[in-house]
Formats: sequence, structure tokens, C-alpha cells
Amino acid sequence: MADATPQLEPVIIAVNRVSRPRYPDWMGKGGLLYPELEGTGPARYDLAAIELWQYETPEPVKIVRIVRDLESGLDLANHIELLDLEAIRSKGLPVYRRFYEGLGLFALKSAIRSERGSLNVPFLAERDDELVIEWLRFREDWDLDFRALRFSDALRVPMK
Repeated sequence: MADATPQLEPVIIAVNRVSRPRYPDWMGKGGLLYPELEGTGPARYDLAAIELWQYETPEPVKIVRIVRDLESGLDLANHIELLDLEAIRSKGLPVYRRFYEGLGLFALKSAIRSERGSLNVPFLAERDDELVIEWLRFREDWDLDFRALRFSDALRVPMK
């Protein structure tokens, strides 16, 4: 008897790692926190090979603590960047809902400092039946519906 489970088509994400994403105007000269990580990662991958990452903590925690912990463990290079969020958004709502419905998806490696000194991180979310990329300040709490995306072991970026 044949398996009745339908096989879903893979969702291939293609990212031009040579191009630079468009950062918010208010970033000004503050700049990227991790410029050495910009443009790193695979150029093509199946979205199923991306892991949802949740910071494990019983109490609310500030995003800045999460990033510091990632930096100290050298895992930040394996997270996605703003270019990946843009490529995922371009696939549309049906793909987002299939993989991530109801979640805010962060690209921690694309954290920036604004002209005024605040630290911000981009995230992809659904708002009024539309996918938007917004920026959250690091002073905010990590919500239970927040997930960062990182590459699975098969796609990991080799550490230099």
C-alpha cells in the first residue's frame, strides 16, 4: 500500500551574498555590529534545512544578553542575515505560514547600531496578511513567539 502522506516540494532559497541588503536610513553611520559576517552563508539552500532557534531560559531575557551569549560561543556565524530574511519574504505568505506561522523570525547576525547608539536586530513577521521586515531594539525582551533562524549542521559556515 502506498504512503498517503503527500510529499511537499522543497522550497529553495537563493541569496545573492555579493549584494548588500538595504538597511534602514536611521542606521546612519552606526553600522553593522558584525560586518565580518555580512555575506556569509550558502548561496542556495532548502528552507527545510534552516533550524528554528529559541533561547532557552525560564525567565524573560533581553536580546542583548542572547547576542552576547552567541558571540561567546561563536555560533553567531551560523545564524541567518538580513539577505536571508528578504529571500524568505519573497517566497510569500503561503511558504512563511507552512514553516513559521505565528512566529517572529530574527536574523541576529545582521544586528546594527543606529546613529543614536541604539542596538537593533531585523525580524520577519506577518502583519495584516503581509510579510514585513521590522527592527527590534536590543533593550526589548525576547518573546516566546520569537525564533532566530540558523543553518542546520549540513549548512554550517566553517569558522576561521
